[in-house]
Amino acid sequence: MFVAWLVAGLIGCAAVAAEQVAEHDVKAAYLYNFTRFIEWPADIPATNQPFRLCVVADAVTTEAVTRTMAGESVRGRTTETIVPESSKAIPDCQILFIGRTVMRRAAPMLEAAKGRPILVVGEAPGFAKSGAGAIEFVREKSRLRFEVNVEVARQCGLSISSRLLQVARETYGAGS
Repeated sequence: MFVAWLVAGLIGCAAVAAEQVAEHDVKAAYLYNFTRFIEWPADIPATNQPFRLCVVADAVTTEAVTRTMAGESVRGRTTETIVPESSKAIPDCQILFIGRTVMRRAAPMLEAAKGRPILVVGEAPGFAKSGAGAIEFVREKSRLRFEVNVEVARQCGLSISSRLLQVARETYGAGS
């Protein structure tokens, strides 16, 4: 299975060649696999709720995430991919992915996620370093890598495994 392959790659080599697999599929797999290396507060999501990955991105990436998450589970919960229509839906997300092309439209959603136990992932240049979110996808030559802002994650009540931090291209914030 593609997801199992990526888990091995995430831990083993820190980067995935974007030419081998379509970049939107690599992003989707990373988003799913981040769930294995992030700890949310014990009651997130609530017992009767699915684990929600909210996507604000282009249609191709959204479809890749939906396809990757279908049938998966996180922390014993079924997964659900949603496309939030407004910032009111953001508190129900455990992960919020913001695509590069929608940053302006997503500003209210980013604001709604601040300080909540939501892993915010983006791909706009400087996203993690500036503190806009905890993880940023970064292209490095032909590879898709990521950077992590540990302090942003901590402020949201999230804990990031040292195994994930070891394979990050760069880390920012406390203890970096």
